[in-house]
Amino acid sequence: SIMCKKLAAGAKTIVLDVKTGSGAFMKTPAEAKELALAMVEIGKACGRNMAALITDMNTPLGRNVGNALEVIEAVEVLRGNVQNDLYEVSVALAANMVSPVKKISYEAAEAEVKESVRSGRAFDKMKEWIAAQGGDIRCLENTALFGRAKYAIPVAAPKSGHICAMDAQQIGLLSVSLGAGRAKKEDAVDPAAGLILEKKTGDAVRAGETLATLYTNKPGQDAAFAAAYLQALTIGDAAPEKSPVIYDVIR
Repeated sequence: SIMCKKLAAGAKTIVLDVKTGSGAFMKTPAEAKELALAMVEIGKACGRNMAALITDMNTPLGRNVGNALEVIEAVEVLRGNVQNDLYEVSVALAANMVSPVKKISYEAAEAEVKESVRSGRAFDKMKEWIAAQGGDIRCLENTALFGRAKYAIPVAAPKSGHICAMDAQQIGLLSVSLGAGRAKKEDAVDPAAGLILEKKTGDAVRAGETLATLYTNKPGQDAAFAAAYLQALTIGDAAPEKSPVIYDVIR
């Protein structure tokens, strides 16, 4: 169904981001690769330029989870203010699109993508397509206009150590509970709800240090929300082995 929609839209070049991990449908890189190969094969059979990146979703991508919060982080990435795992994946996806379209090497395409961020052209393009859809670009130029949820709940580390693992699916479900998504189609979505991660997998933490801040307009549930976030983390003594953000590229 994914490829049906892509092909029906008429795109000549298609770049897919196939997630793997606790927050993805494909829980292992092997499962994700099988899916990626199938989709790339379908696209090529229909005469499309294809690429599929297999990327990590054991840990939430970036630092922000939630509707307005994720837009704010996207703005910061496109303005060149943030170069985290979200930036890394975004650059790789864009470069895999630019390379076949312009018929240049991947390395040249990557350099061009990074330069578009440094020069401000990437952010200008974001404002252009938001304006074309009737959006208010003042919110992009000043993200404080998005506003914040009424309640900000800091989650403190219960002990010192390292974050050894994060359950991205449980964190996603928590964001729904905070109001950022729907448990059923009739539910309202709160654009301001979500969470900002201060620490991610591999980071050292001290007891009492803030691991994340949760944002919600639902009163009286601070302890339950904080407990749910802690249940999604594994804190151990030793730092875990670093996992790649991008496992593979299928072309």
